[in-house]
Amino acid sequence: MTVFAACLGHLGLTAVEAATLLDCSPATVRAKMKGARQMTASDAAAMIPLFRRIQTGDVADQPDGVRDAAHALRILRGVEVVPERRPGPKPK
Repeated sequence: MTVFAACLGHLGLTAVEAATLLDCSPATVRAKMKGARQMTASDAAAMIPLFRRIQTGDVADQPDGVRDAAHALRILRGVEVVPERRPGPKPK
């Protein structure tokens, strides 16, 4: 895994969502995820504000993956509990 891919994982972004954030094509994002292209300082600069929002939980207007990343961080910090599984059929 590349540092770039790990950053996107922490942000909960898909390649398409990351492309919008970074103002590039999804193909460029995928190439950076695979290490075929280098992550740049401007990539990091674009990601930092979103990561800070994830840390504060200010993500209501963000895609599902970003909201999930914020929820996961709250669980790992111990400020929120793992939700109980609801009765019913197992998720597929």
